[in-house]
Amino acid sequence: MKKILISHPISPKRLEELSSDFQVDCIQSIKTKYDEVLDRVQDYDAIHCIGLKADQRIMDKGHHLQIISNYGVGYDNIDVYYAKSKGIAVANTPISTSRATAEYTLGLILSLLRKITINDRQIRQGLLNDWSLSGQSGNSLSGKTLGIFGMGRIGKEVAHMAKVFGMKVIYYSRTQLDATADQLYGARYVSFDQLMSESDIVSIHAPMTAETYNIIDEQKLKLMKPTSWLINTARGGLVDHNALIQVLQEAKIKGAALDVFPDEPLVPEALLSMDQVILSPHNGTGTKEDRAAMFEESFGNIIAFFEGREMSGRVC
Repeated sequence: MKKILISHPISPKRLEELSSDFQVDCIQSIKTKYDEVLDRVQDYDAIHCIGLKADQRIMDKGHHLQIISNYGVGYDNIDVYYAKSKGIAVANTPISTSRATAEYTLGLILSLLRKITINDRQIRQGLLNDWSLSGQSGNSLSGKTLGIFGMGRIGKEVAHMAKVFGMKVIYYSRTQLDATADQLYGARYVSFDQLMSESDIVSIHAPMTAETYNIIDEQKLKLMKPTSWLINTARGGLVDHNALIQVLQEAKIKGAALDVFPDEPLVPEALLSMDQVILSPHNGTGTKEDRAAMFEESFGNIIAFFEGREMSGRVC
């Protein structure tokens, strides 16, 4: 019987439900999960990876390890190249995370442009004495150019939703979509520099890799309009946050909405006092429905792998 280790505590009832065809165990402590996984992994064929850094040490000790299935679409917490060299499959959850993250992205755009969060904060703090339209007016989404960096599943969902708000969509991605897809999403392919300079809103949806680390750097940020906004619901490491703080302080861009940060849960101190910035705790998939769907998809990848079926998101 194949043995699966879940790197996070789950309820005894759910654990029993999952153990009908496999031996399934889970880590009981969130704080010491890495050490516990490292101590136990040698006995398991699969790791269901929830908030765990699956590195070379874990893989070297996992003598029977055949698959690591990540609870999430991002997999920068897993050393994919080393896994591939050892013949260990890696999977993620592209289906269950796409619409949820796209919804959250549009929510951040609305909150930022329409000043929803800042107005709420000012009312609660007793700072909003002038309720006149001139004092609190934001910006409409209709007619704005949304630039999508990374046109995968999430980027496509964002493009689809943006059309409802009357936005124009341009995108840059490693691979250009075919003409039919461009027409379907109402999107136009442009160069990276064009994306940064032509967009009213730049929304990041690329994976975090060695090649994309700090890819939105000072040079790219300074291409943006002073009236533009940056949205990041992908990974914090895609953006050079020192450069971002500088362009925000110098009003080189109008604002930003950030759901992710380079050293989570730490947030750069300089961002905390900026009213033109919305801060969010990596919550793009943060609904009960979507988190449940993510669990089913990620655990389902392990079952599919052992049964010889296609996984929903095979990384390697």
